Amino acid sequence: MPEVKAYYLFEFLIELGVFQETGMAASPLSWQEILAWQAQIGVSLQAWEVKAIKLLSREYVAQMDLAKKANYPMPYGLVKHDKIEVAKHIKNILRG
Repeated sequence: MPEVKAYYLFEFLIELGVFQETGMAASPLSWQEILAWQAQIGVSLQAWEVKAIKLLSREYVAQMDLAKKANYPMPYGLVKHDKIEVAKHIKNILRG
């Protein structure tokens, strides 16, 4: 898998609000929302960057919809880790 070099898009997505409320449900960010954000912030994104943000927002909302059913985690849920395994991993990194 290629290395991801566009982490800033996740920061932009969070700043935009990830999704928008439309009436009684969450919706992916609209093109207008992204355009307005760019104008307010003074950022000019390339087309592929806007499409990526739109896709991330759409996927987030889709995961929220799936999570309404049993056995699907919410996209913002906490991940539970085995504390002993995490401690071992950190020790190994520090020894490293």
